Amino acid sequence: GDSNSVSKEDLILNLCWIIGEYSSSSITSECTPEILNVYEEAVELFAFERMSIVSMEKADEAFSPGDVKEKQRRQQYNTRLMLVVIGALSKLAARYQPLASRVTLCLAKLERYENIFHPTVIERANECLTILKFPSIAASVLDTEHPTVPKTHHIDDNSSLPFLLQNTGDYIPLTAVSYTHLRAHE
Repeated sequence: GDSNSVSKEDLILNLCWIIGEYSSSSITSECTPEILNVYEEAVELFAFERMSIVSMEKADEAFSPGDVKEKQRRQQYNTRLMLVVIGALSKLAARYQPLASRVTLCLAKLERYENIFHPTVIERANECLTILKFPSIAASVLDTEHPTVPKTHHIDDNSSLPFLLQNTGDYIPLTAVSYTHLRAHE
């Protein structure tokens, strides 16, 4: 691609990252629910647009192989952009709960593109879908800390959250029956 195309790509990637990183009422009171909604719609548009573009690029590859280096660059860019978009959407949904259903739908649709996107993209979408099922945890995990905002909680830099989230679907709450069973073996 030409440098103008690369500049546009970097601009889109950085704007999506900025929206995810700094769109928070804890940073500025000017970040209202209306603004968060507009930002979510814009980032969601990038997600759906990228899904469509990558699908068309995959279909075109079957007919014309093209430049291998350019194809690798596009795949790397698509992966980076989608990871940033997933992060931005998830952070917005964690900060403003009414967006959670739309973000969840977008991430669920993204899972359908597992044959098109890099496995890391699909894995990250799954992680964020799992986190968003628990709003209080999502707010704690996905809301970033900034030097301008006083620290109100502890963040463990050595967390193995992705590992812990792998089996959350298998979680069965402790019931009275299992509690009685456990007590019998003490």
